[in-house]
Amino acid sequence: MQKGTPSWQPAVPDPRPHHTVRAIRAETAAMLRINSTGRKRRFGAAGLINVIATNILLQILLASHLTSISTATIISQTFNGITGYALYGKWVFKSSNILTWQNQATYALLMTCNWILNTLGIQILSSDGIGLSRNWAAAAMITPLAILSYGIQKLIIFRT
Repeated sequence: MQKGTPSWQPAVPDPRPHHTVRAIRAETAAMLRINSTGRKRRFGAAGLINVIATNILLQILLASHLTSISTATIISQTFNGITGYALYGKWVFKSSNILTWQNQATYALLMTCNWILNTLGIQILSSDGIGLSRNWAAAAMITPLAILSYGIQKLIIFRT
């Protein structure tokens, strides 16, 4: 350590001026805040588009009584999964590894879990005990499934 240098400073000075280091740190912090806020907004917008389209499809299938609840939910979840993976992976999380089989398999597992939870939720909420219509029960499942899905996509699938 050089004489007169405080113990917290390195013995060799940083070759970049300190104002540059501070500017880089401030710019990086600002970008992280903007990206996080922008990502949440993009997720909300993409989610809204995807959920509305998926729910329209699900409501039509449920109202038609041509399919069982499980068939209607798997058709709508498949639609949701395909459009969601593209929207969330590329537009929301801006993932560069969207085409890897690991991400696709993890996303497919998430969609399978969402389908099972959606089916069970609709069946429970539309049972004699609670008595909601199948359509209202399906609408009630949107928020819990969206929250679960966002967290898993952010922390596990697209790792941002």
